Amino acid sequence: MDREIERFLKRLSFVAIAIASTTLILLFLQTPDTCVPSDAPLKPHLRFPKSTCDFTTRIHAPLHKKNQRLWSTRDWNSKVQSFSSAVFLPLRRLGILANHSKVLCVSAGAGHEVAALSGSGVEDVTGVELVDSPPLVQRADPHNLPFFDGAFDLAFSARLDEALFPARFAAEMERTVRSGGSCVVAVAECGDDEVREVVGLFRKSRSGQNGPGLAHEHPYWQLIKRILRYISCTLSYGLHLHKNSTLDLTAYSDSDWGGDPDNRKSTSGFCVFLGKNLVLWSSKKQSVVARSNTKAEYRTMSDLVAELIWVKNLLCELKHPVFELPIIYCDNLSVMLWLQIQYFTQSPSVLKLICTL
Repeated sequence: MDREIERFLKRLSFVAIAIASTTLILLFLQTPDTCVPSDAPLKPHLRFPKSTCDFTTRIHAPLHKKNQRLWSTRDWNSKVQSFSSAVFLPLRRLGILANHSKVLCVSAGAGHEVAALSGSGVEDVTGVELVDSPPLVQRADPHNLPFFDGAFDLAFSARLDEALFPARFAAEMERTVRSGGSCVVAVAECGDDEVREVVGLFRKSRSGQNGPGLAHEHPYWQLIKRILRYISCTLSYGLHLHKNSTLDLTAYSDSDWGGDPDNRKSTSGFCVFLGKNLVLWSSKKQSVVARSNTKAEYRTMSDLVAELIWVKNLLCELKHPVFELPIIYCDNLSVMLWLQIQYFTQSPSVLKLICTL
């Protein structure tokens, strides 16, 4: 039987190869209808594209129009707003930054920091980068700044981790700041060892003894790094399946109320155990905004109950019915507080509708 199947498969492969070869030969020999004979005197219908290097085909937009297009994008505005609210506003509250301060932005990139400082009212702001982006950023080497000693009140950089020589980078920042000024660097969320390493680069600074005022990066970048750290630390984790004599369903649910900083939607999370084995889990953003933590918990429980019903029906179809009622563990602290202040009577119909399946 196995030999006959093997012979049949070989014949089938030979037939497929023959058909494919014949098709390719026919396509190669067939002349397309759109071809023009080589002896045609004129070919006005042919249009060859011009080279992209032809300067006559390009439309050079003025610099101010390019800047207007760049500065009107959503990405630009979000980054500028992030620098203003997360970095420079705390510096103003600490008294480090003022409108009359002379600020130097080292490795300013496209100029988001410079735009944020200028928009907040700082009059004298200078941005330097290896590639200039006029009028916000000038061309200069961050490792060899073309400024006198003590020319600025504040030196700021958000790209210390990208420097080729971090010690020289920090030394140049300290050199250009006057006595009594400040050097501020924005770094990612890190531990004590990384903080000590960054502080050690600024040898002349006295504030390093009491702890640096390090700002944080964009919150989305922090979330990405948090995910990468979680993946790197959980590579050895896995699902352990145990042999069980019972098929009881146990579930756990929780919610993060208003955890999304953009639209303040909550995140539902739950997991289902069949005996001691984890068989179902979910972490999903809710479709609507919950007005309280209790409503977010109720929505999570309603989704969990729907999944439990599905798992129970699936086990019945597999001839392994579950006779015991599933047990759900959840955070009921908000419900208990709600009952104590007698606020539950204001919207019982809504919660009843959500929890009823």
